[in-house]
Amino acid sequence: MKSGVLETSEKIIKSKTKTVRELLNNRYTLDYYQREYNWQKEQVEELLDDLTNKFLENYKENHDYEAVDNYSHYFLGSIVISKKEKTNEQSIVDGQQRLTTLMLFLINLYHISDDSADKSDIVDLILSEESGKISFSLDVPERAHCLRSLYENKSFDDSNEPESIRNIVACSDYIKGKFPEELRGQPLPYFLDWLLDKVYFVEITAPDDDDAYTIFETMNDRGLPLNPTDMLKGYLLTKMTSFQRDSANETWRNRIQDLHNLGKDEAENAIKAWLRSQYAKRQTDFNLIGNKFHRWVRNQASELGLISSDDFADFIERDFEFYSHWYCRLQQAAQSLTPGLECVYYNAQHNFTLQYSVLLTPLLIGEPEGESIRKIQIVARYLDIFIHRYLWNYRSIQQNSMVKPMFSLIRDIRGKNTCELAKLLYEKLKEDDVTFAHNSQYGLQGNNRPKIRLMLARITDYVETQSGQNSCYQEYIKYDIEHIWANRPELHDKEFDHEYDFQEYRDRIGGLLLLPPKRNKDFSNKSYEDKLEDYLNENLLAQSLHERTYERNTDFQNFIQRSRLKFHPCPNFKKANLDDRQKLYQQLAKRIWNPERLRIPYGEEPEIAVDFDSDLQQGTGTPDKAWTIDRVKYLVPQERKEHYETQHKNKVGVIYAQVAELLNLVEKKGWDLSPKFQKSYCALYVERRPIFGVTFSGSPRFAVWIEKQEVERLSNHCKFERYSDPHGHAIYPLSTSLDELLPIFEFAYSRKIADEHAAFRAEARSYVHRAGSVQGLVGVALNPAAMEFLRDAYVEFRERCESDGATDVIERLDNWAKPFKMMWGIK
Repeated sequence: MKSGVLETSEKIIKSKTKTVRELLNNRYTLDYYQREYNWQKEQVEELLDDLTNKFLENYKENHDYEAVDNYSHYFLGSIVISKKEKTNEQSIVDGQQRLTTLMLFLINLYHISDDSADKSDIVDLILSEESGKISFSLDVPERAHCLRSLYENKSFDDSNEPESIRNIVACSDYIKGKFPEELRGQPLPYFLDWLLDKVYFVEITAPDDDDAYTIFETMNDRGLPLNPTDMLKGYLLTKMTSFQRDSANETWRNRIQDLHNLGKDEAENAIKAWLRSQYAKRQTDFNLIGNKFHRWVRNQASELGLISSDDFADFIERDFEFYSHWYCRLQQAAQSLTPGLECVYYNAQHNFTLQYSVLLTPLLIGEPEGESIRKIQIVARYLDIFIHRYLWNYRSIQQNSMVKPMFSLIRDIRGKNTCELAKLLYEKLKEDDVTFAHNSQYGLQGNNRPKIRLMLARITDYVETQSGQNSCYQEYIKYDIEHIWANRPELHDKEFDHEYDFQEYRDRIGGLLLLPPKRNKDFSNKSYEDKLEDYLNENLLAQSLHERTYERNTDFQNFIQRSRLKFHPCPNFKKANLDDRQKLYQQLAKRIWNPERLRIPYGEEPEIAVDFDSDLQQGTGTPDKAWTIDRVKYLVPQERKEHYETQHKNKVGVIYAQVAELLNLVEKKGWDLSPKFQKSYCALYVERRPIFGVTFSGSPRFAVWIEKQEVERLSNHCKFERYSDPHGHAIYPLSTSLDELLPIFEFAYSRKIADEHAAFRAEARSYVHRAGSVQGLVGVALNPAAMEFLRDAYVEFRERCESDGATDVIERLDNWAKPFKMMWGIK
């Protein structure tokens, strides 16, 4: 067989090509950083099909046994062995999935073979017996009982066994049931000889564990199917003593099994959440942990305090044990409503997966469990309020737009106690300019129907539980959205001139309820008056439209009196009624997602009255100059507004929300830009040139207009798509977070301002040059337009030079302007 030797730093790494027979004539143990056996039937089926097809390419019925010597080879990849010099023990570092599966193949071949000589060959490769003790070729103690049962063809109950054993039994059963018919009978001994003598591995032998792990990590990082969880385990265990390793390995295995029980990817998700919550100091750390966290831990080992073997052992036994335990509890709370942790469930309903890193952040090892619970309650409540404020304003809560604000939040709350947390997060909400007051027209837009359903479920559930009823939230999230107005514009033609106005009003949240799917379908085309009686049989939010609810439900009346919310019956449901209902839902949202909840015991109601005319009592006042969706809407010319309502009606709210974001940014930065609304975009302009804005020919998204030669410079800040339009080259940044886009906007603005300055200076120089002679001076002086331009140009240009500190230019400018100043009235 071919072999090779690589000598590095006085260490020898050997490689040798071996057949299956040569390989299994040895005995191997399984190294501590190898994962469990996790092949499923798909991988087994693929290997079995490959072996069968390769064999059948060579086999003919008239062949004698010697013909197998000329059959083509089949390569099964490499395996990595760590050879212990003291014990001469050989451990599998990489390749146990294939070797274990080959053993299952051989056990099955042993059972179906009729040739005693072949059976004897197979037995020698499966196991050996010394002093009455049986050991298998791949000697893993916890698998011995299972493999012996399979070898002896006995039934084996794996119901209480680890995942690795269950997978072995499942794959063995699959091989028994799916072993190809074309290999049975006459071809079987040929196939067996070919499998043992023509199927090859490359065996790579490393002299010690460190070198073995380095090879293992390098090979798996370059594409072999090993996940970062196993790679991290291998790295950490390699740095421990053998005594520490056994205990840490057991802890790791148990915690990973608990996480796998939650879901296929939860082990990786838990480790990412843990590392991000406790150790990410920079945005790059946060991103790298999300990719290959095992490599990040190795590169940051000293910064993480991983120096001695004790440090590495504690990292698993203490840190991973603690944070993975809480991650499991958070996941369980995310999957079903848990008393005290309801907000974790609510956040999970919005697929806000970044919450787990944030929730783990303030938890400290060794603190009382009650303290940890209280911290989780405060942070989960903050996220609940944050998420719903963003949704109400048509802001994205997708992960790509939330990474930066969540990382900033993690950095701020790390290590804080409950009092510090409550104060900090309360202040954050008070200072945030994204509130429920910013959008009085919230409703169905684009694809936000699932979000509206969840919000209506919370509002309905709140009204009912505050009125003494049991929570039905989990039932309501399965309901359909009911429009109080049927889709019949002709019933409202006296109040709406255009159908699109009617549709926009009809979709507002104040005109919506939740009903069971069947009843929602039954009511779909009924007028309000025809279904009002039916609403009495539905949830309390629907019942509140009927006058009899106020007569017979004293608990509901008490809630209205306590909350001072303006519920009232509606015998008819006109435009004014919908406006009132919209305000009511808005006030309900402010109560449910009230920042004061962070400062009071969990489950209690804030003692703050709601005033329809003021938001200041809740600390969510809207600054007079802040741009809101409502303000933007009034800014849009009527012609454009009608176009948006007809052509972009499913996304017009999102469009206005993004424009409001930009206008608030522009005012904050003090930029001199003005918005112009076009048919498929809104851009902010310097003079006649667009800088950035919102385009909505497809989904609404931010766009930046910039010259082609400058585009590459922007790629350092974020990824983007490009396109060309009549104004020049523009890009669509893929990020939706203004924080991330700010460097691009600043760059684009500075470039356009520089271009405007250049154009201005060129025109000014032209007039200066023309006025430099007596003839030119007379010509300019006799031209009123030229005189007006020169005066304005002089004033503006001098101011800009002063701000730039260009004193030499100012001196030349003043000397040039002397003949004109008297005519201009400037001293």
